[in-house]
Amino acid sequence: MSLIIQAQKDYQNELIGWKKVYNYGIDKKGFQFDGKNYSPSQMSIANTILNWMQASYMPIGLLGDAKRSVLQKSTVYSPWIKALPHSYGAVVNAYIFLKKEGNKWINETSHNYYWRIMANGIPNPEYYAISFLSNEKECYFTIPGLQDADADQWRTLQQNTGNHPVIKKYYNKILPDFGGASSASLIIMSKDNELPFQQLTIGEVLLLTEKSIPAWLETEKRKIAEANQYPANKNMYRNYEFALNKAVEKANKAKGFLTHLETKYKEKLNKPACLFNGRFEMADLANGYDIFSGNESSVISSAYPVYKIKPDLLAKCKTDQPQWITITWGGGTSGDDVRYKHFTESIINNFNYDHLYQYFFEKEKVRNKEYQPFYINPRL
Repeated sequence: MSLIIQAQKDYQNELIGWKKVYNYGIDKKGFQFDGKNYSPSQMSIANTILNWMQASYMPIGLLGDAKRSVLQKSTVYSPWIKALPHSYGAVVNAYIFLKKEGNKWINETSHNYYWRIMANGIPNPEYYAISFLSNEKECYFTIPGLQDADADQWRTLQQNTGNHPVIKKYYNKILPDFGGASSASLIIMSKDNELPFQQLTIGEVLLLTEKSIPAWLETEKRKIAEANQYPANKNMYRNYEFALNKAVEKANKAKGFLTHLETKYKEKLNKPACLFNGRFEMADLANGYDIFSGNESSVISSAYPVYKIKPDLLAKCKTDQPQWITITWGGGTSGDDVRYKHFTESIINNFNYDHLYQYFFEKEKVRNKEYQPFYINPRL
């Protein structure tokens, strides 16, 4: 018997609730993190979102916690995070494995289901970014879609939002497992439902690839020098020279294959770009792998479009008006845990999506109106 099933037997039907209900008000200080200054107004928006989320869900069989959130910290492995705009909001963690301390429930581990609402956020940037093309100044990313053969399977695992009477008005999709990120549900709200992301063309991706090859080689040269302690350690020159020649050879092979791709797709340079595997590396190009269709087919993939944030929105994200709202939730499946089923149904049926949209993009419609969730029986 799995740990989840055992936990269900102990407290799956108990109304456990929240660690704390915050009822945040106006923020007066703002927040600084990873080189970005979030204004008091932006953090007040995060407060409002958090309050609405707590008002819309009452944890059953799970211990709820809610926190304000901003864009995650950039690392040496994800420098492109710095290129992303101000993003702020809230995340709910519903903890799965619990134990009693006295009369109080606490989470025994960090395992949780999550629900995140962020202003100006792209989903899973640490996983969805195309690292070979991205850097500290530019972030290019995909939003993975379902392959036709997998669509029915995934719809049995994640409740489909496409037919929901409210949610279907907004951009929504099911995200499959991809690059370390597990399956999830996604909703994006923006003014007039215009997607804030711009899909690149094949020609644009090829041009970015051409620029990225020498950038990769310069980075590789630094890594090789550091690994071999050269020129400080002259005795390591032979190893340094060997590794350097291998890197130059790889870059030259990639350039040669890139020329082949430019010729192959010369009649399709203005077509929307999708990657066959959702991402690629230098080794793929050096080994002659077609990043758009794979080597087994001439049909361009459609599951992994290549996006960037629309340039005119980037600067606007620094203002106190969100340019779009990204909503994601996941961490489980609807079939193996009744608590997750209640969690997802609360998000889908209790949360007032129209109020959220109107609050940010049609303010006059909710002026002087308090947020009201669509309550249903919490045990359904």
